[in-house]
Amino acid sequence: MPARANRSVDRQIGQWNLKYDPDYMKSLMEKAKASWKNRAEAAFADLYASEQLVKQQLNRHAIPISMVSSYLCYAREVWKAQTHYHGELLAGATYDKIAKWTNRKLERPILVEIARLVYDVPVE
Repeated sequence: MPARANRSVDRQIGQWNLKYDPDYMKSLMEKAKASWKNRAEAAFADLYASEQLVKQQLNRHAIPISMVSSYLCYAREVWKAQTHYHGELLAGATYDKIAKWTNRKLERPILVEIARLVYDVPVE
């Protein structure tokens, strides 16, 4: 039994040494970096496209330029919620965001329209 325990300890020490070897960790990070970059590029492209749609909706309603940044902040919050939630949870999260931004003096019908048309969230 002691020989078996020694092998286990030796294995754990070897794994620990490998885990804290800078060259090994660098090679792991290099392998993962490409997928991280692709995911980030796809997410930013999606966010940019949704912001363009939101701007079109705001232009349609002749929203003052001073208020556009607030509507875009709301749209980014809904976009982020869309990446985390789906279905009923997304609708609930969006409803909470509409309440929050309505309290900040944004127009509720426009917020609802953004959620429906841009993000396809069924809110009333």
